Parts: sequence; structure tokens; C-alpha cells
Amino acid sequence: MPRTPRNDFAGTRHHVMNRTVGRRAFRTDADRALFLGLLAELPGRFAVSVVAWALMPTHYHLLLEDRDGRLGEAMAWFNGQLARTLNRRRNWRGALFRARYRNRVVLDEAYWRNALAYVHLNPVRSGAVSHPDESIWTSHRAYIGLETAPSWLAREEQLGLYGTLEAYQARIGDLVRGSAQLPPEWGDDRVWVLPSTQGVNPIDVPPAVTTIDPDAGLAQVAELTGVPVEELLQGRRGRTGNLPRALACWWLGRACGMTRVRIAEKLGTTPLAVAGAANRVRADKGQLAEWRDVLLQRWLAPLAR
Repeated sequence: MPRTPRNDFAGTRHHVMNRTVGRRAFRTDADRALFLGLLAELPGRFAVSVVAWALMPTHYHLLLEDRDGRLGEAMAWFNGQLARTLNRRRNWRGALFRARYRNRVVLDEAYWRNALAYVHLNPVRSGAVSHPDESIWTSHRAYIGLETAPSWLAREEQLGLYGTLEAYQARIGDLVRGSAQLPPEWGDDRVWVLPSTQGVNPIDVPPAVTTIDPDAGLAQVAELTGVPVEELLQGRRGRTGNLPRALACWWLGRACGMTRVRIAEKLGTTPLAVAGAANRVRADKGQLAEWRDVLLQRWLAPLAR
């Protein structure tokens, strides 16, 4: 039976996991150094940004942003390098992992926000530590400044979903104490089940292969709102004047597959401002909602069919 095709296209976010065979495990600082060294190469080799990681004795979790649609190529290289190096070091034979890696495409901002906490809480759930601050085997300490964050760890956008570093730390504290819970879908039995697209409106599903060119996307926003592209790039003062620019922030991510960092560079703003603008568009029930629905129906729905 042929393997199920991977869900992937340029600009996607992924929650990735793989588990080792039998008693084969990651247990030493040398194992951790190997793992981190390979992660550090993903952005340059494959245009895959590393947002978060957790390395457990028998499995790992990754949050990745795939800018060019090359996740399969990147993970084949990553898992292959891990297997070859550890097999050589420990005189193992055969496969290191039980199967090919599992990935879940993340389309929802709330899910992506919760994913960071889920990954960083892995050592707590296993009983290895009582708080993520105590574990050196995740990216949590780099997020909060207990360790120097490596240049390849793309943490700014993710923290933007929490608003502030303090808000992220408060969320982690609430989850550790049990005063807050992750949504039910985060049970270990279900987290790796890819969501079905049956019964979902096509406009809620990104295009499978083709995405809209960013300049074309800006032109679409300009045509709809009556605001020239030059003004979208420069911005207007005041919340009312910023409505078309907020729409552009959301559309460049939704239809053009751009990360918040790339959107911020194009519009001359910050990733945090981009995240706020996009969230505003998604939550709006007035003018922004009208424009949003027109863009989806006119430009994105035909690509998703």
C-alpha cells in the first residue's frame, strides 16, 4: 500500500514528532549536542525555521515553519543523520526510529500558541522535572533567557502570540500548577491525528500547492480597500486608517504563505505588530470581516478546489 502523502506546502507550520525503536534512546549531553547541531542546519539547508524543540529519552517534538515546502527533504536528512551518527557511536544496527516521522499541519493560531506550551511541558509530564525551567532538554530556557538563545531558534513570532514574555511564563506556571489546562485535543492519543478536511468550507483550507505572490496579494488588498499599495507599505495613523494595513498583514500570511518576520520586513513593522493585526482581522465582525470574506471567496477559494 502506498504511503499517505504528506500535508505540506510553502509557508506551513508543523508539529513534528518521532519515536525510537525499543531501548534506543537519547540520554547523554553528546546526544543533545548532536540533536541541536543538526537542528541548527535546518534553516540554512532547507529554509525550515525551528520554533521550538523538546528531546526526550525515546522521542522528540519539534515546531517547524516550512518556508519553501521542503519539510520531507529536511526531515529525511535530519533523521538520517541522527540514525547514522548514533548507530556508529554505539555500534547499533538497523533503524533508530520506529517509523517515518509524524507531522501535523497547524492552521490555527490558538493551536500554534498552545503547541509551544505542549512541547515545553514534555519533561514535566514524564516526571523528569517539576517545572520546564529545570530542564535543559527543551528550548524553554532559551525562550525565557535562562540560556542564550541560539541564532537559529525562531522564538520572536511565537512569543508574539502570547503578547509578552511574562504572559508566556504565566501560562506555563498555570499549566504546571494545574490552574489551567490545555484543550482536550492535546491528549497524547489524539495529538498526532491529522485533521480531516471533510465537511470543511474550501476557504478554510490553504491551497495545497499554489500560493499567491506577495506583490499580487498586496494588489488584491489595494483593489478591494481602495488604498494604494504604497500606503499599505507605509501605513496610516490611527486605528481606522490602519484597517487596510491590518488586512494586508493577515492576507500576506493567509494567502501568500509568508511568516510574520517576512511580513514585518515587507511592511516595515515588527512581527509582534503583524501578529496583532492578523488576530484583529480574524476576530473582527465589521468592515475587516467583510473584506476578509471577499478576499477568501474571490482569490483563495478557487485555489483550494
